[in-house]
Amino acid sequence: MSGTNLRARLTEIQQQISTLEAQMASLRSEEEAVARELAALVYPVLTLPNDVVSEIFIQYVHGVPKTSPLGLLWRSWREVALATCRLWTRFWRFDDKLRSHLIADNQT
Repeated sequence: MSGTNLRARLTEIQQQISTLEAQMASLRSEEEAVARELAALVYPVLTLPNDVVSEIFIQYVHGVPKTSPLGLLWRSWREVALATCRLWTRFWRFDDKLRSHLIADNQT
């Protein structure tokens, strides 16, 4: 490739890079705006007192057959679930055929 062709190609590449950088800057700005909006969202269920959440968990786990409290260990509720002793009165074991069996139930 000749020097003229190489210079032309270099200019073309630099223009493409500039265009892509402008698009990236625009996307970063939009990303920040969306992240701010997301951070401002309030989920009312997350404002419930821990004792209310614990009671909901207990009613759910002891009211639904073959339900394990392990499913409640989700993000912001993890600490509440782990601190709710009554949730952990039943345990499930899984045999080789992936069938679960209740092995302890000290709570009615």
